[in-house]
Amino acid sequence: MKKSIFFAIALLVSATVSAQSRIKNDSINYLISNSLISENGTEIKTVQQWENIRRPELYKLFEQQEYGEVPDGIKVRFREIYSSSGYLQGKATIREFEMLINDDPEPQMHILFFIPNSIKGKIPAIMGYNWNGNQSLCTDTSVFMIPQEQIEKRVAPNRLKSTLNQSKRGTDHDTPIEKIIDSGYAYITACYWELEPDNLNPYSVGIRALLNEGKPFAANQWGAIAAWAWGMSRMLDCSEQVQEIDITRCAIVGHSRLGKAALWAGVRDERFAIVISNHSGCGGAALSKRISGETVEIINTQFPYWFCENFRQYNGKEDNLPMDQHQLLALVAPRPLYVCSGVEDLWADPLGEYLSVVYANPVYQLYGKQPMPFTGNFLPPANTPQIGDIAYHVENGGHQFSAYDWEQYLLFFDKYLKVK
Repeated sequence: MKKSIFFAIALLVSATVSAQSRIKNDSINYLISNSLISENGTEIKTVQQWENIRRPELYKLFEQQEYGEVPDGIKVRFREIYSSSGYLQGKATIREFEMLINDDPEPQMHILFFIPNSIKGKIPAIMGYNWNGNQSLCTDTSVFMIPQEQIEKRVAPNRLKSTLNQSKRGTDHDTPIEKIIDSGYAYITACYWELEPDNLNPYSVGIRALLNEGKPFAANQWGAIAAWAWGMSRMLDCSEQVQEIDITRCAIVGHSRLGKAALWAGVRDERFAIVISNHSGCGGAALSKRISGETVEIINTQFPYWFCENFRQYNGKEDNLPMDQHQLLALVAPRPLYVCSGVEDLWADPLGEYLSVVYANPVYQLYGKQPMPFTGNFLPPANTPQIGDIAYHVENGGHQFSAYDWEQYLLFFDKYLKVK
């Protein structure tokens, strides 16, 4: 018999509920793991229990079974290589840093800052990777441009042509730099595949190959998603060297595979004040056990380097997962979280992303935070943001990071990051 989402949420917080509840939506029968029941059956009733018992359990499951463990002892240093105060007709200062690892002389990543000149004192910041190199977001010819031969080593063949076409200076318009600056935020970016390649040969270049000396990875070692998430935290470390940036007011933003990375970065690093997931799909915000759109088996087959090897044991066996993505969202609590989907983006399973937010609500409520207001068993109306401390909207359209999305996120940032 079909149960409503309201009843499912009641089950989640009930003392009599089992560790998993079987929910039926859209004629799909799947398990919803209870975030507020520990592995030994203890009901989680307080924030202290969540932080001392349940959160560490869930974190370990995601680290060991999905994203992979980051090696210890990585030494990181930053070196500024360029600065100019006259960007955007004097609206912004740009500063660029190299990130160097251990004793390797070659930089592993270039981090670019756009800083508004009109604001006195510490400035809140938005951070997000770019797809085609820092120079694609900037017309300044002194900003580092990744050589073509390095692009060819790092980008998947089916994306190489479009990446080369869009890697010219100032050609990537998905990120509205000037609007962000005008809204009173700094923007911090780096190219994700410069740090870790997005292709099927992860053993020749990138941070994982460097640290593992080209050897195969253990079953629980970090995949590319975890490497990109680790890099986001290093971008925050670099921000400590930029006196204008207030690192206590920094939001992390990601779309698609980078939305997966942003979620894991936000879980791993509680310094991020706000986490944004835009169309992140399987391995991101979408429930794995719904088995809708891109599945665990499909993503592990097409992108076997994204997640740790342990995740492959759940190919076609999603019911065996000891956790699901609503619990990943819950690990962001109590910090603000915003998830976005597209009505036409069925591959990323918009209903599965929305339901993840619904099932993460109880943990936000445990903290006394405002849950997402709409909790039906179907998507809320398109282009109608459901804003709590955990928020969601579904937009008309497909797999995109739209101007509409940016408008909603900037309003969300204003609520939490602007000094009142």
